[in-house]
Amino acid sequence: MCLSILLLLVFSTISFSQSVIEYVRRYPGKLPFKLEPGYIGVGDTDEVQLFYYFIESERSPANDPLVFWLTGGPACSGFSALAYEIAVTVNPYAWTQVANIIFIDAPVGAGFSYATTSEGYYTSDTKSAQKSYTFLRKWLLDHPQFLGNQLYIGGDSCSGLIVPMLVKHVLEGLEAGLRPRMQLQAAKYICHEDYVNYSINNTLRVTALQAECLLQINLAQILEPQCAYASGKPKEVEWNLRVQELKTMNYLLLETKLPELQCRGFTYVLAYKWLNDDIVRKALHVREVCI
Repeated sequence: MCLSILLLLVFSTISFSQSVIEYVRRYPGKLPFKLEPGYIGVGDTDEVQLFYYFIESERSPANDPLVFWLTGGPACSGFSALAYEIAVTVNPYAWTQVANIIFIDAPVGAGFSYATTSEGYYTSDTKSAQKSYTFLRKWLLDHPQFLGNQLYIGGDSCSGLIVPMLVKHVLEGLEAGLRPRMQLQAAKYICHEDYVNYSINNTLRVTALQAECLLQINLAQILEPQCAYASGKPKEVEWNLRVQELKTMNYLLLETKLPELQCRGFTYVLAYKWLNDDIVRKALHVREVCI
């Protein structure tokens, strides 16, 4: 009991900042779901302020699972998942129909996340996983109504490096009896642990199924042969193994620029334009330090 009270006192700081958004610029009418953007501070002195978008399930928030979703990049904003994996149009099959979802701007420097010290920007995969775990603990303490919901942790692309480490932190916390106690769920019955102990045959089968499903999609995309990297048809793509070579690059200090107007990347221009709108940022309560 004393430990729980102490934990609440330690985490009950000004590091929490949130608001519920009902209307956003250029969307016709009231949003069909509850959107809550906000900040949560992590680190020894909350020097890292992580921004997030939280969407409540449109079905039954109290009973539907909670999904903590990390995007790749590295250093892609959680907005990319919200906009391009959920979609910015009304979608009757969106994930938010059946789940509560947290999209996080991680690591620090991604999206609207920032640090109050120069040292706070020093990050790595292991540090990002640890800070994401601290974020999740604080978020749940600030949203106790979701403590009993089933918790799923997932991500795409480069977050495949972070998610396993994050889950390991959660499991270690559960074993140590840390609060809040998370209702972590495994997906073993779906993937049969193939993501951990994969087989070459299974990998080929997944690729074949993906190609089969996408074969009849976007047949009119005459630029596909010239846009292999961005293609939705893996059957037509000749993967270059050199992309797996080690590349040293400081993604967080790259000069900001608009995506090039080619292949499918042109759709990202709209996201840049919308998120850089002063009215949008004010509605999302983005702090001026990020502007």
